[in-house]
Amino acid sequence: MVVTRRLPSIVLLTMPFYFSFGIVLGIPGPSLEAIRADFEINYMVGSFVFLVPAVGYIVGSLVGGPMADRFGRRAILNISSGMLGGGLTLCGVSPELEVFVVSALLYGVGFGLMEPALTAIISDVVSDSAGRMLTLAQVPFGIGAMLAPLLVGAFLMVSLGWRGAYLLAALLVGVAALTISRARFPVHLSSEATLQALVHSAARPVPVLLGAVVAMYFGMQIGFGGFLAAHLEHNLLFDRPLAATAVTAYWGGMPVGRVVGVWISGRIGPYTLAAGSLLLALIAALVVAVAPSALVLLFAVAFSGVAIGPLLPIVVGIGVRYAPEAAASTTGLIMALGGVGMLTLSLLTGSVADVLSVRAAIGLVPMFLAAGLMLLMIGRARHVAELSVRRSST
Repeated sequence: MVVTRRLPSIVLLTMPFYFSFGIVLGIPGPSLEAIRADFEINYMVGSFVFLVPAVGYIVGSLVGGPMADRFGRRAILNISSGMLGGGLTLCGVSPELEVFVVSALLYGVGFGLMEPALTAIISDVVSDSAGRMLTLAQVPFGIGAMLAPLLVGAFLMVSLGWRGAYLLAALLVGVAALTISRARFPVHLSSEATLQALVHSAARPVPVLLGAVVAMYFGMQIGFGGFLAAHLEHNLLFDRPLAATAVTAYWGGMPVGRVVGVWISGRIGPYTLAAGSLLLALIAALVVAVAPSALVLLFAVAFSGVAIGPLLPIVVGIGVRYAPEAAASTTGLIMALGGVGMLTLSLLTGSVADVLSVRAAIGLVPMFLAAGLMLLMIGRARHVAELSVRRSST
């Protein structure tokens, strides 16, 4: 009964952070053309908008997961909130590219530190339904990501420009930190476990494969969340504020997909849900790659957002249930590997946009999703094999 009473408050109190995460991840793509113009850089250098926070995210996730398991969730939340909010603020006031890059690295580390701690807080309470509850908690992520292009488009019409969106994101992180500051949640300390033991518990083939799936998911975000506005501006002749706003078509499907995911996850297995999510998103991405008109393209992009919506929390939930004794460490590993994918796929996508075209960069998305589906199937086979060995040994 205690867990039942606590559950709604834990999920609700983490939602403001996930909403701010959606804003944070939804800002760079619609801002890309304006940032390039302000700093006078090409697409390859412009991919630093995605690449540098990804580097920070990798470092933060790898460190934050074991630290949250070893020393407690609240301490990591406090540290990461300051880094995330401070880095976003500095991005918003950066006078030159070098300052922006350092600030983006800072907020990336803060973001990476925070996410494993939040995941572990939910997992501590509802380990048996972690995937479903994570999907529910992250519904506001999609809402924030949907609003981000609208905010960027509005800010581009006034003197603040893209900088205003970063400053607003910093404010939202501060509000989320204040919201959860007085919350009570289970104290989880693995004081008897060494950091090495926690890392070893998490770094097994199944979590590694799940992390690779998340990397492909981030590749889709780079394509549709990052380069879609540039594609609409250059190839379909949208003006810049309208192109930035139109990215809402992708992010807007995300909360719908996660709500659907909450409902479906109680009826089918998590691997089946994740595979269906990837397959449907792959079909939509193929339509986007060959879409003959803006209307068809935007409809397919919106459907891809709905399809891919449940994937991340479900995959993380699989990992948490795989190693519940090291929930934050496992989440940190999965998300760090996702960050590695974001880093490398950002460079790849930016290079393809420079050398070939922005349209060709958008065409990479179906390839990322196909790779993600194959990696998921390999992970599932390995997971089933491990379970069979455990049953036979008992």
